[in-house]
Amino acid sequence: MTGHADSAPYGSDIVCAACSVLAISTVNELEKVGPAGLKVHSDDTNGGYLAVTGIGTDHDSQLLLSLLLD
Repeated sequence: MTGHADSAPYGSDIVCAACSVLAISTVNELEKVGPAGLKVHSDDTNGGYLAVTGIGTDHDSQLLLSLLLD
């Protein structure tokens, strides 16, 4: 996800907060419903980078991703 930060001063950026909540919630649910092997890498020091690999092609995982992107 890019382009969602810096719409307001640090601590007041509700766009960034909303996007972050959606991304983190989706990852949390993917860990619950998807197959084992999900790998999450985050870096709060460098702008809150979040990378997720090993996402399953199963119905539930793909549905969660679809909801995130809509």
